[in-house]
Amino acid sequence: MLTPFPTVRWIVIGWVVFSAAQGIAGTCRATRALAGDLLEITCNEQQSILQLAGIDAPEMPSVEGGPGQPFCERARLHLAELVSSQTVSVETYGRDRYDRTLAVVFVRDLNVNLEMVKAGLAEVYRGMLSEGFDLTTYRNTEQKARRALLGIWVLRDQYFSPEDWREIHEKRTDNR
Repeated sequence: MLTPFPTVRWIVIGWVVFSAAQGIAGTCRATRALAGDLLEITCNEQQSILQLAGIDAPEMPSVEGGPGQPFCERARLHLAELVSSQTVSVETYGRDRYDRTLAVVFVRDLNVNLEMVKAGLAEVYRGMLSEGFDLTTYRNTEQKARRALLGIWVLRDQYFSPEDWREIHEKRTDNR
């Protein structure tokens, strides 16, 4: 008998195989937030670091005692509150340039990546995205947070995107 949705079945099978290849399958537990868009998880007793796809949070200090971007610690703490010791599910979208898994993280039905944008503690990622990743909802959510002056958006004209912050601070460290 033919199933009415054979394509859906192959998509699900493909996602499971892809996730397993990324080392992320089965029950995962969030272990700690490293930054507002960087999360350490444990899946089947194997640790992985996830870069939250579609968002860019304020930059943490690159060296201890160095400058961090405004709201960086608040963003990290908010991510920690959202996922702390929670069982999470993960949708993977390949790897970033540092070979970390790009992912959307869910706690039950809550999209953690989107929640960071909603709180004004991350902006929508401006760089190249993985194929199939749709930012429409993220952009709409960012606009609402901007209008409400939540989190980073309270800085108004004083706000620097994490991308601009990285560029400025990488140049400073290159000149030493």
